[in-house]
Amino acid sequence: MTCNTQGVEAIVPVNVDFYITTRGVSSPPFEANVSVAAKYPWRLLLPPGGTTELGIGEYDVYKVEDETGVEDDAEGRIYVLKLDIEQSETNVCWKISSVTLNLTPDSAPGGEAVWTSQPAGISGAGNSVTFDPSSLAPGEYTVSARSGIVPDYYDSCVVRIIFVELEFQNSHMPAGKLIDPLMPSRDVRVGVIQGDKVKFKAKLTPIVALNSDDYVWTGVQSGRGFEIEIVFNTVGTHREQLQVLGCQHRIATTTVVNVSGYGETAWMALHPQYWISAFELRDEALNWARDNASALGGGIYNGRADAARHAYWNAIMTLNWNATDAEGLATAHEKTGLDNKMAHNETVMDIENNAVGRMIGSGSYTNLIQVQNAVIDALNKGILTILDDLKNVNEIGLLQPSNQ
Repeated sequence: MTCNTQGVEAIVPVNVDFYITTRGVSSPPFEANVSVAAKYPWRLLLPPGGTTELGIGEYDVYKVEDETGVEDDAEGRIYVLKLDIEQSETNVCWKISSVTLNLTPDSAPGGEAVWTSQPAGISGAGNSVTFDPSSLAPGEYTVSARSGIVPDYYDSCVVRIIFVELEFQNSHMPAGKLIDPLMPSRDVRVGVIQGDKVKFKAKLTPIVALNSDDYVWTGVQSGRGFEIEIVFNTVGTHREQLQVLGCQHRIATTTVVNVSGYGETAWMALHPQYWISAFELRDEALNWARDNASALGGGIYNGRADAARHAYWNAIMTLNWNATDAEGLATAHEKTGLDNKMAHNETVMDIENNAVGRMIGSGSYTNLIQVQNAVIDALNKGILTILDDLKNVNEIGLLQPSNQ
């Protein structure tokens, strides 16, 4: 550092590096050609043209000027910084194990960028940060990358960790119902009659508007968008899969049955040999389930006791008649119920329990006690089917194993 030639005391030598940013923030703080005497006994003189001639990451020397206007060279430099996150916002699936946020390639942070988030959970240092969405709570995170040299200089972006649930809505329901809530996870199915229409919808937490192509449906029917409507024309159990943001999140399982043929009265007219025993066996099943409802687990309507009643009824019809005629009357009973506007999912439940009962009745059992014990065993093992909503208003009940 040289002394001035006018006899004025020499400017105190300085070796301060100044960092200016693309957002006008600096460290130490200064404004172009304005005194910084609050901290230093001189003011800063920028290079010719200010910093406009400097590119990102470049630097130049500067001069200083004391109170009397004497200039001198300084040993420090002026650096131009840029710190931008590539992603202004990003939506990620909660099942992905690794997501990386990066600074733009032309960022020159002047030291490591420090990454933090609000709420907490995403942190690191450097030109990028990697985090595991599956270890974080679904929600919206504001992620900041802050200059390690200019603390007030930072960029931020929004990261949404999205949890996806799947709803179904049949023609009777005014709104959708979750097929499988996060907790507890359950083995559930939608139950419909052949020809029924069901709408499946994605439910996102947090709520966010995605592009239609971010939703991919495959299975019974393919499509894009947050919902899909399916007419189930094929008997059997079908799976509809939903992918959101490239992750397979949910699978909707639907069981479709066909009920056709004679109603109960017409079937009985064609099988007069069962006029007496049909009523006796029906009453035996009704009385057994009603008298033992508590021991069976309750739910005489759409619950465990109801499932046991149907299985027991079909078992003793098979034991006393044969499996073919037992199925004939049981199916005719369901056909009459459908003709009288019986809920479709209840019909599916009954048909499944009837079938299990006929399998039991076709076994080697020789008396009612043995059959009852076999039905209870099937009930407790989850072989029978119940609804997860016993009232089943608007057919919102989902089929589930009898031990859930």
